[in-house]
Amino acid sequence: MDGANGRRDGDKVVLSQGQEVKIRFADNKPLTNILVGVGWDPVSQGDNMDVDSSVVVMSSNGNQRELVYFSRPNMRHPSGCAELLEDNLTGEYTGNVDSNDDENILVDLKKVPQDRDRLVFLVNIYNCEEREQTLKDVKNFYIRLYDQVSKKVLIEYKVDNNQVNPTDTAIVIGVATRKTSGWSFKAIGKSLHVANVQTLAHECDRYL
Repeated sequence: MDGANGRRDGDKVVLSQGQEVKIRFADNKPLTNILVGVGWDPVSQGDNMDVDSSVVVMSSNGNQRELVYFSRPNMRHPSGCAELLEDNLTGEYTGNVDSNDDENILVDLKKVPQDRDRLVFLVNIYNCEEREQTLKDVKNFYIRLYDQVSKKVLIEYKVDNNQVNPTDTAIVIGVATRKTSGWSFKAIGKSLHVANVQTLAHECDRYL
């Protein structure tokens, strides 16, 4: 599989910015229970970088949206369709679900409410203004979609460091969209400057 739908690497599809692929197993069967892994690296070892992952569950017109993020009451969507497993405060490997990801989100596409058809995956630097930190301090952002059972990576997108603005503080990294043919995932990789995750959640659809 090449071109607009990404590059096939064994059972895994590797995407570049703007490419989109159906969320399916390698044998083309639909996949609904997904583990989403997000990772990054500080530019300088020893930097205290608190980068957070989150997901916005929203309608296509943007009128309805809920943010699943690191605040304890908000780490799970009311429907159960998305759950953030842990808030990584340092950027170092935490041992989540036998992966090397910095943070993980459990996704059950069967539970996404019928009036919501987008899951927008985000990363942002926590307290970026107080700490005077921007994307120049972080590198190697990626997002991976795993089969929850086998933990095999089925879709991977690595953000090109040259495609983000170093003065920005957040990235809309990807979006899962419900279509008539099923769910698909698109690599977005667009950066923006926001003070906090709540602002990011309200502005994210402008970058899809």
